[in-house]
Amino acid sequence: MATPAARLLAIQVVLLAGGATVLGRSFQVQVVQHNRWKGKADSLRTASDSIDARRGTIYDRNGVPLAETQEAYRVILAKDQIEDSAAVVATLARLPGLTVAKVVAEMGDRYPYFHTEFSAEDIAPLRDVPGVHFDVVHRRVYPLERLARPLLGRLDDNGRAASGLESALDTLLTGTPGQATYLRDYLGRRVRIPSSILRAPIPGRDVYLTIDNALQAIVEGELQRALQEYQAMGGDVVVLNVHTGEVLAIASFQRDPETRRLQPGMGALTATYEPGSTAKIFAAAAMLREGADTTPVFGEHGTWTYSVGGGKTRTIEDVHAEDGLVTLGETIKVSSNIAISKFALRLRPEQQFSVLRDFGFGTSPALGFPRENAGVLIRPANWDNPLY
Repeated sequence: MATPAARLLAIQVVLLAGGATVLGRSFQVQVVQHNRWKGKADSLRTASDSIDARRGTIYDRNGVPLAETQEAYRVILAKDQIEDSAAVVATLARLPGLTVAKVVAEMGDRYPYFHTEFSAEDIAPLRDVPGVHFDVVHRRVYPLERLARPLLGRLDDNGRAASGLESALDTLLTGTPGQATYLRDYLGRRVRIPSSILRAPIPGRDVYLTIDNALQAIVEGELQRALQEYQAMGGDVVVLNVHTGEVLAIASFQRDPETRRLQPGMGALTATYEPGSTAKIFAAAAMLREGADTTPVFGEHGTWTYSVGGGKTRTIEDVHAEDGLVTLGETIKVSSNIAISKFALRLRPEQQFSVLRDFGFGTSPALGFPRENAGVLIRPANWDNPLY
């Protein structure tokens, strides 16, 4: 049986060995593996995330904002910095959407965070209160409401460009996000802390359109009025500056076949349609550019039937019958289908095609709007008129 001295020595050896082990492990953790364990602790206690950059404003040609980003604010409290909790609770309870009960319930958290979005005016009483901080939230608004909305487009629920010029100009309008550090509470939830910005966001660029907001309002209103008056299924209006080609106003409406309501769209840029009588102007332009024979033609009393070959004929009629000779100018004035057809037959197919292509038929408007339609211009080799 060991003597008391031997047992005491054994205990001392064990204590020394244990102490040496603890000191060795402490040195290993605090010195050798310091960066590893510090990083792991930081990852559990803090997190970093991006800060949304302010999206650029879309203006009309006169500097009137058509789409802009406004700042809203969410409230964060640092309770250890608050001097008068009762006063802060009372002030918060007066904000839109909050009550005393809601505020008191949030006060149980280490860093109370109120997700309700407030305006700058709402939070003005809290601006200089110690312990009250704000999280800035950007929201896209359209000051002129529905004006030019199909043209402007929209952002989706995640703030990403979804349509219209918001999408087409997205690379310009979108800024560069910043970066901020957040604390994690005991439940792992992230809470923004004061002075947490690591890199400030860079706002997006502003864009000025050629659109005139006043003219746009007139165009939209008059187009709707005309469509309602004549119960038309749809219509488009594009107003251009003839000297520069700038689009000053553009509007499109289509009637929903089920509800019969007019729905705004961008059919003027995205849909194809037959030019109808407006094509006469381009046929006349082709005659003049190509130096074709412009000798007046007979109006045929409003009805003309001609052979298209293969024993087939085609009949062309005019709403306003013309007797006698009709000049090229009179053809445009009275919109004569018969006369313009006779004049156009004096052109070779390649001449007609060349002029139509030069006027932009069959090519995209190249305005940069999503899903612009180039239309259809068939090559002369595929034309089915046997006379050619």
